[in-house]
Amino acid sequence: MNKLSINYSPFAKSLSSFSGLNLFDDLIHKFEIRNLFGGELPKKQRQRGFTSWNKFYSGILGFVAGIDCLDDFDWYGNDPLFLKLTNSPSSITMGKFLRSFHSRKVEEIRNLLPILAFKIRRSLEPKVHKIVFKMDSSDHQQYGLKSEGVAFGYKKFLCLNSQNLFDDKGLLYGFKLRSGNTHSCVDATELIHETFSKIPKDIKKYFVADSAYSTMEIYNSLINHNCNFVINLKSTSWKPLLTKNRKRMKWTPTRLKFFESNNCQISSTLYPLKGLPGREFLRVVFIRTTNINPTKEDNYPYRYYAVVADMSESEISDESYKILSKTITSRKTILKI
Repeated sequence: MNKLSINYSPFAKSLSSFSGLNLFDDLIHKFEIRNLFGGELPKKQRQRGFTSWNKFYSGILGFVAGIDCLDDFDWYGNDPLFLKLTNSPSSITMGKFLRSFHSRKVEEIRNLLPILAFKIRRSLEPKVHKIVFKMDSSDHQQYGLKSEGVAFGYKKFLCLNSQNLFDDKGLLYGFKLRSGNTHSCVDATELIHETFSKIPKDIKKYFVADSAYSTMEIYNSLINHNCNFVINLKSTSWKPLLTKNRKRMKWTPTRLKFFESNNCQISSTLYPLKGLPGREFLRVVFIRTTNINPTKEDNYPYRYYAVVADMSESEISDESYKILSKTITSRKTILKI
């Protein structure tokens, strides 16, 4: 058996565990983030020392590297690559910089996210002609003794909460941090407007979300922005509709798999609503499969799920039936066109 000989050569060069920062440094320069955000940063009162951009850039790379608190900036400054890229501003410097942001300035910077996200999307897909957007809220568990906005969320732990708008490539177009006990749909129409007003009009837009977003305000906002949508519908909305129209609905077998069943049927019916811009109704698509283990409270021999859409009958049959194959997975809405 041959033995492998390894020769060791000493050298004095310092090594860094943060080599991935080079990638993010390249991306920051490639997408000209300084030109996009630099003008919105707080102005320096004195000209010496780190510029506002230097501190903003250091904050981005620090976040990527895993900095959890301001004190970490002092420790990360010992890393040769982090020091080389950022010149390592101190925790005191970064603290003063972050505290110089007022709420309006944060909002102005946040409003630039759709521009940056679409710029990256076009780089990934130069001929992009349609984008699927997914909105959802997320809880961010907190462990500090004193944190502003921390409250018990729906998962029953102390947290902050955020409203998020992503596309089907995972790019973030909208983000807003909120108190932990904030309802999912709060700030949704604001983020929809901020994002879609900055997307070129020739881009076909689709929107998906869970039932927390099935509100008139969101329907109207999406229609006004010429965005097709498929949103999970609350049972309190679809059960009366099903009871009223069940005898007139035509159910057809589908190859789509729902509720872990291959024997599903699909149908749709009109959903009259007052106050919609330029129309009088939406459409609800129902999916059903046999209820194997019904309870005494069950009124139907089937299990049902429903989504509300703004598309016509022909669009439902041509487009949305394909969409629904990925729309409902473990009660999560995922749109694949």
